[in-house]
Amino acid sequence: MNHLFSALIALCLSLPAQAQNIKLTSTLPAFQQFWSNAKGKDIAEQEKLWQQFESKYAAVYEQLLPSSSTPAGKAQREGKVRHLLNTLPATAYEVFQLYGKAEHFTQSQARRFKQHFPDMQDAMQVIYLPTLGINGAQRNVEAMGGQVLIIGVDRIAESGESLDVLFSHEFFHLYLSNKIKHLPSGATMASPLWHEGLATYVSKVMKPDSNLAQQLMQPELALACTADNVKIWAREYARVMRLEPAGKQYADWFRVVSEQPVKRRGYCLGLEASRLIASKHSLMEMTTWGEAQFLPKLEQALAELGI
Repeated sequence: MNHLFSALIALCLSLPAQAQNIKLTSTLPAFQQFWSNAKGKDIAEQEKLWQQFESKYAAVYEQLLPSSSTPAGKAQREGKVRHLLNTLPATAYEVFQLYGKAEHFTQSQARRFKQHFPDMQDAMQVIYLPTLGINGAQRNVEAMGGQVLIIGVDRIAESGESLDVLFSHEFFHLYLSNKIKHLPSGATMASPLWHEGLATYVSKVMKPDSNLAQQLMQPELALACTADNVKIWAREYARVMRLEPAGKQYADWFRVVSEQPVKRRGYCLGLEASRLIASKHSLMEMTTWGEAQFLPKLEQALAELGI
């Protein structure tokens, strides 16, 4: 096993840093140095070594983690670091496997994505690193020049989620935000329903053999994503569609932490609405709409789904 592990790391380090149409940043060398020094050490020493690693990508972590300027934020941040350090002995091999496939995988995904979206922008930025619990996210990292897709190797290694589906979902967010950044969006609850639903739909288009649990990234939600529930949710969402996407009303539909028995149900509803709209419009046309265009389309779709 040790020989295989060493060979895997050597392969990772030998890979080039650029993929076609992608500006790819791999944090592997720094992470390998961190884990080589931290493995087997006491938790206090590991935390010090982690802080050294984190400081090298401070601009990224500022966008991912709660601020340590408040007691609550500091405690939450420390808890996330402790979780990573406690789970790494069991997940490190999978983490390095993800690092090892990053270059080839990202390049392959870019080629496939461009077949569906030929106007894909050049120099889209992707970074692989431990995110302390987030599977993937798009963030504006000014130090890296703008919007960046962040792939959480720790979370994917721990959860066993489909990297194919996750990458397609999050990469579409990056593509779309760059494409329609000149169009107003985000004023109403139509925006999260549209953006998350459409990204989930695209992940199915990009990987047709994926199942609903993989597309929704939550087996429990897939089980609850039934025609009867979609009908109820469509009627409920129609009443909040034009409200601001914030606070409890946002959490009730899109957060894991909510008071609703079915968490993140907006992803299921958004997927079904996108599927219905895609039966009447091309996917490329749908990627040109701002909120003024997709809001009425969503209202019509929810009216049909609620019947």
